Amino acid sequence: MPSKGLTKVAYEYDGNVSEHVLMIGERATDKNGVKYTNFSTCDYWRGDVPYFGNSLFIKGSLDPDKLKVTAYTPYENFEVTDFKYTLHEWKILFNIFWNPQ
Repeated sequence: MPSKGLTKVAYEYDGNVSEHVLMIGERATDKNGVKYTNFSTCDYWRGDVPYFGNSLFIKGSLDPDKLKVTAYTPYENFEVTDFKYTLHEWKILFNIFWNPQ
């Protein structure tokens, strides 16, 4: 996946999708009628798969076969098939915050 030029990355897991949006484009036309796009960088998430920071929350055990990652650039989109992931046990974090003693 390219490190520059991405507009968004979509993460689909078990039929639910969340997108990490990295650039937004605004179409414009100059005085000669030439159309162009101005891109602004951003960093926000939207969608159905819960997320926090740059992490997705998957309820239960992760099944990598259910995870589909798609990268989007201004010119094309493509499925990312060779990626690495890190598993975190969030149950411990939950207990720290919600188990007052």
